[in-house]
Amino acid sequence: MLDYISTTPDMNYQATASLTSDGFDVYFGLDTAHTSDGPFDISDCRVGGGACSNPATFLDFGNQNNLVMDPSTGELFNLDRAAGAIWKFKPDGTPDDYLSNSGSPIPGDVSIAFDENEMNGAGAIWLASYLIGGMATNGSFIGSAYDSAFTNTNYVADVAAKNGIVCSTENTMGLLACFTAKSAQPNSTGNATFYRAPAGTEPWPLAMYGDSTKTLIAVVDRAVPTLFWFSATVDQTGTVITLTELGSVPIPFTPVSELRPATGGGWYAQWLPGGIVAVKAPVLNATTNTVTDELWFVNTNPNSVSVSPAVELPTNSFRMVAEADGSAVDVESAVISPNDPAKVLLTISRVPTTGTVSTIYTATIDPTSATAANGPFVGVGFGTSLDGKSRYLCARSNCAAVTVQIPAQ
Repeated sequence: MLDYISTTPDMNYQATASLTSDGFDVYFGLDTAHTSDGPFDISDCRVGGGACSNPATFLDFGNQNNLVMDPSTGELFNLDRAAGAIWKFKPDGTPDDYLSNSGSPIPGDVSIAFDENEMNGAGAIWLASYLIGGMATNGSFIGSAYDSAFTNTNYVADVAAKNGIVCSTENTMGLLACFTAKSAQPNSTGNATFYRAPAGTEPWPLAMYGDSTKTLIAVVDRAVPTLFWFSATVDQTGTVITLTELGSVPIPFTPVSELRPATGGGWYAQWLPGGIVAVKAPVLNATTNTVTDELWFVNTNPNSVSVSPAVELPTNSFRMVAEADGSAVDVESAVISPNDPAKVLLTISRVPTTGTVSTIYTATIDPTSATAANGPFVGVGFGTSLDGKSRYLCARSNCAAVTVQIPAQ
């Protein structure tokens, strides 16, 4: 008889089990807003402090990338929700203290963003779910923004920031919502003014691009597969935002309602130079009932809007980031090793706008490895170095910088 399920590290979850002829099956559900992404162990334990079974190791990837970089310094910041921490790393991946370490879950934070042009040129980190809060790279509190529309059923799916503008996707309301850092209130229940624009039925990932002349926002609707893009301008007071939809185009991925849970590597968007947006999403083959992760490059320029042919990515491609110079996107994938079912085969692939997929790093990893000293390991925080020579694989308080092999152009 099943007694209770134990996890290491401890996290919020629900579990049920059913007996079989040779053991039992466990059905496990995570509270993703308070989960420490990365490897964790599940054991069956007897009530009253008795013995536990040998653990089974699982990998939780989470919905969004946990890692952001300060492009002016190369410093890295990795979100660990369950530990209540934002761990800081040097450009070579070695630990460099933390910005927040409360020791308890950061309530509801599911996404992290960085704005290098925040607060008079100093960098700022923004965390979002039920409340959007910001802190400077030295750990000092900037302010927060709270919207009464944020509830347990309507929360922020993703957050991004550029040029002092912080934007989020309100997934159940079909809205893009933005406010200015200047209007964020210096307390834990800030009431900054949000400016909104319709963004489909269930907007999920977003990405922002900014320079001295413009701020652009890309939003992917995962319910009615569409990419929307907007411009954002701020008035002279630094508090009022005008959001203007510049265009939209359908993307041929599978609506989320037609996917079975936990299939595919999720939805991502990244801006590249020249008005190109890379979109990654899962596609269901109804005949074989299998899911592939695919990538499209969307040209958002007004006179030449187009969507590239789909690029099929490695199985379970669960993270996507743009390279520092914008010349390509990199995708991280992980599957059970064909040579050792107790290990994970991790692959980093590079995809320029030509659509050619190149493997630039691969490793067979013990998923129970939890430190960089034993690494590399599956990076729920994934990023690229400023010089393009390394990729970052970060999980909780550990980060590894691995050298990649870029194919000749």
